[in-house]
Amino acid sequence: MTPNPTSDPPPSHRSEQSKANLITWPSTRTTPTALQIWAASLRPILDLPLAVDNGKEGSLRVIVQKLHDELLADSTANFFRKNYTEYVRRIYQAHYSAGELSAELCVRCAHAGLQEMRSSFFSDKNLSATKKAGDRIRTVTIQSSVDTSLSDEYLTPLADNMVAAFGFEVPINSGQKYTHCDTFVGISRHLSALSAYGAMEADAALHVKEVLEWANESRGGRTSKLCRFLDEVVFVILGATSALGPFAILSQLGATIVAIARNGPKLQSVIENVQHLKSSNLQCTVHLPLYVDSSADDSEKPSFPLGRFSTLDGDVLEKVGVDLISDYAEIADWLIQLEPSKKLVICNLAYADGEAHVRAVAAMDYISQKVCNRRPDTTLSYLISPTTIHSVTDACVSDSENRRRDIIVPLWQQPFIWAGGLRPPVYVAKNLLDGTVNLQGPNYSLAKALQGWRAIVASRDGIDVSANIAPAARTKSVISRAETAAALEGIQALFPPFVAFDPKVASSIMSALLLWDLIAKKGKNHKHVMEKFVLNRVHGGIDRMPYSMDSVGFISTLTGFFLKKGKCPEGVLFHKKYGGLTKGDQNGGKNEDGRNFLCNLV
Repeated sequence: MTPNPTSDPPPSHRSEQSKANLITWPSTRTTPTALQIWAASLRPILDLPLAVDNGKEGSLRVIVQKLHDELLADSTANFFRKNYTEYVRRIYQAHYSAGELSAELCVRCAHAGLQEMRSSFFSDKNLSATKKAGDRIRTVTIQSSVDTSLSDEYLTPLADNMVAAFGFEVPINSGQKYTHCDTFVGISRHLSALSAYGAMEADAALHVKEVLEWANESRGGRTSKLCRFLDEVVFVILGATSALGPFAILSQLGATIVAIARNGPKLQSVIENVQHLKSSNLQCTVHLPLYVDSSADDSEKPSFPLGRFSTLDGDVLEKVGVDLISDYAEIADWLIQLEPSKKLVICNLAYADGEAHVRAVAAMDYISQKVCNRRPDTTLSYLISPTTIHSVTDACVSDSENRRRDIIVPLWQQPFIWAGGLRPPVYVAKNLLDGTVNLQGPNYSLAKALQGWRAIVASRDGIDVSANIAPAARTKSVISRAETAAALEGIQALFPPFVAFDPKVASSIMSALLLWDLIAKKGKNHKHVMEKFVLNRVHGGIDRMPYSMDSVGFISTLTGFFLKKGKCPEGVLFHKKYGGLTKGDQNGGKNEDGRNFLCNLV
C-alpha cells in the first residue's frame, strides 16, 4: 500500500518543529518497512546454535532462517498483501516455538520487532528534535458539577449511583423493546446470558460482577475499595473518543482523566458530556492538552486564561486537543510532569484506518515507553482483538470441536463443509488461534502485533499491564462499511455463539475488567509467555466458533444484507434458558409481583 503522509498533517497552528516530527513511513510503500519489522522479530532465534546435535534449537533456527530470508526477498513485497495471513501465521508459530524453548527468547523476539519499528519511524534527526520538545502543551482542566443541595430528581441518572455508570440498553423478551439496564441484578443477568451463550468467558463475567460489588459499596461516600483506588490514579486515554474506551464510565465514577485526541466534533462532544454531569458527591476531573507554539508571535498565542473550568466556551473548545502522530514528543513530556503525586494508567486506544493505524500505534508506543522510563509505577492498558492471532483456553478449543460434530451441525451447513466453504479454525500452535479477518489487511495485523509485543516486554520489565480480549462491536467506524455491517449481522444470525456487541455494552464490560485488573492485581497463571493475557476474555464467541472467521465471511455477508440491523444481541440471548433479562429487571431486580428473584452468574 502507498501511504499519503500529507493526508493527515498537523493542524495549521502547529509549529514547523511539530510538522517535522510527523511520523511517516520511510518510503512511499508501506510493505517493505512492515516486512523489515516482521523479519527483525525473528532475528533473536537466528542467534541459536546451528550444531547438528543441538536438536530442537537447531531445527527451529533452520526453519526461521528460511522464513526470514523470504520476508526480505525482493519478490515478497509484490504479493505479501494478498498472502499476508500465511506469513503472519508462520511468524507467530516461530515466536511460540521460541517461547517453548525459553520465555526470555520469546521476549527478545518481541523487543527486536519493537526496536526495528522505532528505528523505522523515528529517525536520528527526529529523536534529536524530540529532546528539545520543551513545554509546548498547556493544561486545560474541566470538572463536572457538584451541588450538595441537589435532590435525587435533579441529579444526572448515572452520577450518584456508581453501579448505574456501567448500565446499557438491552432487549426485553423477544428483543422488540429495549430498556436501560442499570441495576446490579440486571447487569449481572446480562453477563450471565453472555457467558452461558459463549460470547464471553465465565471468569470475565465473575470479575465484572466483583467490580459491580465494589461500586455498590460506594453509595454515600468515597470510602470503598473502588473509590480509594480512583482517588490515587490518573487515567491517560490515548484516543479518548474511542467507542470501546472507558472515558464515559470513568467520568461517571468521578475519576481523574487525561483526554488525548485530535480536536473535532468527537472531542467536543466528550467535553460537553462531562460539563453536563451533575452530582451531590462525585466530581470528575478531565485534563485536556492545549498546544501552544512557543515560537509563535504573541498574537497567535491563546488569549484566554489557563486553569480549571466548569464549562468551556467556544474559543477554548476550538483549540484543545493534540495529534498523536505529530505531537507524541510533547505529549510524553507533558504527561511526565502531570499529577506527579498519582499513578498513571495509560490506555492505548487510538485507532486509524489503514497504514495510519501503524503510525498511531508507533506514537502511542513512544509515549508509553518514555513515560514508563520516567514514571516506572505507570500501568499500560491494551485491548486485544480476537480477529488476530491470539491464545485461547482449552475449554474454548474443546467447545469449538464439539460444535463441529455431525450431530450438532445444522443440515444447511453440511454442503458448505463438504465443498470446503466452511473450514475449521486454524490453530497456529497449541491453543494459538488465528482469528484473522482478511478484510482488515496487513497493517492491522502489524499494529496489533506491535501492541502485543509491548505488553510482553513491559510485563517482563516489571510494568503492570492490563491486556484483555475485547469483542467485535458495532462502532460507527465498523458499520460505516456496508459489507462489514452485513457480515456482523450474518455471522451472529448463522454461527453461534458469535455476538456483535453494541459499543456501550462492550465499553461497560471492558472498563469493568480494566478496573478489576488494576485493583485485584491477581497473578495470571500461564505456561507460555504468549498465553500471559489469557484471563478476562470477552471474545464475542470467536474463540468458540466451529469455523474460522475467514471461511464464514462470504455467506454471512450475503445473508446479512437481508437481515434487520439490530442491537446486541438481537433475539438470540434473552431467552429463559440463557438466564436473560425479563421485565422484572426494570424494577430494580423485582418481578411484576414485587418479589426479588435470584441472579446466578455462571
